[in-house]
Amino acid sequence: MKVAKSTPIALIGIAIDVILVAVLAILIARHVEQSEFGFFCLSLEIVRLLSILSGLGFPQGLPRYIAYQLGKGDYGKVWSSIVSSICSACFLGPLFALLLYLNAEYVSQLLHKPEFAHTIKVMALVVPCMTFVNLLVGQLRAVHEVKGGVFFQYISRPFIGIVLMSVVMILQLSYTWVLLVYVTSFVVTLVALVIFAEGKISKHIPTRTYSPATKEILLFSLPLLGSGILAQILMSTDTLLLGYFEPAQSVGLYSGALRLARLIPVLSTAAAFTYLPVASELFSQNKTGEIGKVYATITKWVFIATMPLFLYMFFASDSVLRLSFGSKYTGAGLTLKILSFGYLLHVAFGLNAVTCIAIGRVKLVFIMEFFAVVANVILDIILIPKYGVVGAAITSCASLILANVLVSVFVYRYSAIHPFLKSYLRMILFLVAISIILFLLPIKDYINHTTPGMIIFFMFSLVIPVVGVVVTNAVTAEDASVIARIEERLTNNTYFSDKYLSRITNRWDNITQ
Repeated sequence: MKVAKSTPIALIGIAIDVILVAVLAILIARHVEQSEFGFFCLSLEIVRLLSILSGLGFPQGLPRYIAYQLGKGDYGKVWSSIVSSICSACFLGPLFALLLYLNAEYVSQLLHKPEFAHTIKVMALVVPCMTFVNLLVGQLRAVHEVKGGVFFQYISRPFIGIVLMSVVMILQLSYTWVLLVYVTSFVVTLVALVIFAEGKISKHIPTRTYSPATKEILLFSLPLLGSGILAQILMSTDTLLLGYFEPAQSVGLYSGALRLARLIPVLSTAAAFTYLPVASELFSQNKTGEIGKVYATITKWVFIATMPLFLYMFFASDSVLRLSFGSKYTGAGLTLKILSFGYLLHVAFGLNAVTCIAIGRVKLVFIMEFFAVVANVILDIILIPKYGVVGAAITSCASLILANVLVSVFVYRYSAIHPFLKSYLRMILFLVAISIILFLLPIKDYINHTTPGMIIFFMFSLVIPVVGVVVTNAVTAEDASVIARIEERLTNNTYFSDKYLSRITNRWDNITQ
């Protein structure tokens, strides 16, 4: 029931975030030079990495740890873990920001871009703010206060950025003001989030007695810190090494395609937002089978919902880039195709890493991502000097596939959980068949360079998942049960499920008998 209650909220919030973040990136890219956009994206990858390091894995560990302790009624450990995480963030966030500021010239020289130092110095201010925002959202997730985390992290921050960025564009202010806009959006969001979180989190902890838990939560979170760092390195290495080997313009070109491709797994991220604490509670009650059912259902329907976005980005990549960032970014068309394919496969494997955390196998995530990072760095060093942005895209795609395969294999080995049920495999084969047909048809120029073609293909992409669900009879009895619970939570009845979904599942059952 908690999945049914909170998942729609997370989906709506992150859907809004997708739009707002995309708009903010587009505004920045259109206002500044391509090289300046490259500098901004480079600095953002560094800031994200340092904020993860500052968090010590608490934003990832607390949702699982606190949810587990709440299930057992151990409020002393819950309160101790909250205080310990806040104290560490108060010290490490400002420390890493100061170190980044003082070493801005060194970092810029390391990347052979002296003019990059100015961007680093301004963006260093984001490190402590991002650290605290991630930590507080993690705490809210743990106590199932999804609305607050969704609003502050996914809606208010990018919205503030868009408003301020619009002012910068109207007044035709310099690149420095663009950076200050991004910093300000985090500062304002953090202040509001602190005020909100204090009351909401306390409500779920009846007593403020302390039980020694600092060492316990730290030992649990440190592997997640390593995993978080590796995951960020996996996402950042391509951009950073591209910045090392190529000019800033290439970084800007690649970053435009990357930001569009990263929209593809957004629904998967939304599901993970609420899946982790719920799966952790199920594991604490030894209900591994229930975890598997939720995992498989979420994976299939997230994949189906992601299909339109993938189809449009893959087959109409030039038009997507031109409409989003302008004609100067259409040179990244092939890059967007490769990245889109990689992120679709990431979605297809489902919430494997999150499941690993929920069942207490956090070290496995770290080990598997370590191998993926090593492969990523090696491939980047080989391919980027030869193929530039396309080489970076190939490396990113290959690393995503490797990481997902390794983690999924070990999740199945330790828990027998996997998402690849028959109904899901039928849907995957349907998408493969449609993609092959579209690839063979001579429609590339029509859908990329004519307005009617773009509109027709956009509508076609929206219809395909519906056709696929009908043709493959993808709705199972388990899906109907989960959807019915969600419908009941949202509308206080199950009219749609009783009238339509039950008929679809009964029809398929009769065919297969």
